[in-house]
Amino acid sequence: MGAAGAAEEVATGDHAPGGNGERPPAGGRAAGAALAAGEYILIVDDDEAVRHLLTAQLGYLGYRCDTASEGAAALTTLRQKPGAVVVLLDIVMPGLGGVELLAALGPLPVEPQVVMITGHGDRALLQQCLERGAYDFLNKPFELDQLATTVARAVERHRLLAELDRLRGSPAPPQPVPSPPPAPPTTEGDRAAMSRDQQGSLELQELIAYLDDLLEAGQGRDVCPNGLQVEGRRRVRRLVTGVSACRELFAAARERDADAVVVHHGIFWRGDPQVLTGVQYRRVAELIRGELSLLAYHLPLDRHPELGNNALACRRLGGEQLEPFGVFDGESWGFRARLPEPLAVGEMVARCERLFGQEPLVFAHGPQRITSFAVVSGAAERAFPQAIAAGIELFVTGEASEWVMNVARESATHFVAAGHYATERLGIQALSDHLAERFGLAVEFVDIPNPV
Repeated sequence: MGAAGAAEEVATGDHAPGGNGERPPAGGRAAGAALAAGEYILIVDDDEAVRHLLTAQLGYLGYRCDTASEGAAALTTLRQKPGAVVVLLDIVMPGLGGVELLAALGPLPVEPQVVMITGHGDRALLQQCLERGAYDFLNKPFELDQLATTVARAVERHRLLAELDRLRGSPAPPQPVPSPPPAPPTTEGDRAAMSRDQQGSLELQELIAYLDDLLEAGQGRDVCPNGLQVEGRRRVRRLVTGVSACRELFAAARERDADAVVVHHGIFWRGDPQVLTGVQYRRVAELIRGELSLLAYHLPLDRHPELGNNALACRRLGGEQLEPFGVFDGESWGFRARLPEPLAVGEMVARCERLFGQEPLVFAHGPQRITSFAVVSGAAERAFPQAIAAGIELFVTGEASEWVMNVARESATHFVAAGHYATERLGIQALSDHLAERFGLAVEFVDIPNPV
């Protein structure tokens, strides 16, 4: 059916089940209350029976609906009638199909939320749609409960994003709906490009499970939750990584159209207020606005023997024969190492400056040439007495407390504070490279330097 035929198949207002002409049950009325005046759900499917079924079921839930039988008619409806909150979009249709229509919609950060309708044979196309920004999907045949839940979540996401824009004082401008795009790719090069677009993505839960296992996130105690801290999109194709969670990093992730952010320092810490206000609220709002997931791995990314901050630092400083070091709550998260031959302490300090990218604070009170050292990144000066007791000649960490200078002098042990942030870049950078290679994801480390 063409655009003209589809335009005749519009079920709205008094003609839609659940509109003014048919009173829905109380539960349906409550569901439809999420739609403001002029808002509606657009159903796009070339199967007339599916359109009628979805219109009836959503009408029963109290939603206003319009329908279109193919992509060009849907674009016409969207262009002529603003207010679509959710688009239920069939993937495979004659003419302008779901994939092409999704591309034609362009970047619409607030509305409409697109939910793909798929049969069992459409998995590859479904993945492509999710990668291009579709919010969710529904499998045929439909279960009423699943339909109700998925649509309610899509409507709520639309409402939340619109409210966040309002609170930020920069409501998203209306987005014009462009004309239909050119015909689907037919050349070998075009098909190869489309195939590449489908590669390099995975389910969020798969990413979480992989990282939790790789980094042994459940092992030992920590001062923060490791793993998922804020949930966003269900599928991940592009990652931004960084040392410390902050609004600047989240904004950078949104600019890069990322699906998730992975950091060493997250936003939730033991002893913090249990409310979302002020700085914490604005950070979470930035994540929700971009539908970004936030994953954080604190001590697990310090103690990992291959990808961890401390093992990497030991090796890059020339250390060999690495052993776990720095015990807190029964767990070691640092490493000690031997040098293959005695090294002037000045050269070791110079290596630290080159590796960490800034001039360190040094209390050089140990021997002129050293053969052993330890690294415990971040704010781990409290491990310094353990290094002294173990006979380690030079101790590297991120920060120094007031008492450190006198203890270094009186124990004749070198102490190097190379920066909390600087000593904890290595692990997240290595993890970025690992994830890009392991899953083919687009991963970018965003450096937001901190002199501390």
